[in-house]
Amino acid sequence: MKNTMDPRLLAARHALGLLRPVQLCDVARAWLAAGLYSPALARLGAARDLDPGEVAGLFVDALEERGIPVPRQRDAVLRVADHYAEQMLDEFTDRLELTRKLIRDAYARWDEDRDRSLDAFVYWEREWSFARDAERRAECEAAIRETAALFLDRRRRGVIA
Repeated sequence: MKNTMDPRLLAARHALGLLRPVQLCDVARAWLAAGLYSPALARLGAARDLDPGEVAGLFVDALEERGIPVPRQRDAVLRVADHYAEQMLDEFTDRLELTRKLIRDAYARWDEDRDRSLDAFVYWEREWSFARDAERRAECEAAIRETAALFLDRRRRGVIA
């Protein structure tokens, strides 16, 4: 599974509004404990009673001090989708739950420069929801895994960039 403390993934999650201020402070403390340091990160890690806007600003400053820009919406959506799709390839994951997270956290938040690259995930989640028996649900779960593999392959080849 991909590291959920990866700064680029967290920058993407922040860009999509998926992280609350308290989570941003927790991330800062975890990064500091892991040996990462920047002045803004230190301020954020020590924060107690900052307003949400100030916390968000410090998080962006901390990312920029590490050379990590906050991505634009399309790039953020695709990075979050990559994260879930990579997990879907693991034999021991709940692919349906991951697909629902991908739809909630990425697909549903994508309103600019949208293409059809995540539509297959939505299709297979709906097919699973309407499946009448275990055999059809298993077919849908296999299709979700295949969709994840194809999506990641297209991302690696630059077809979806």
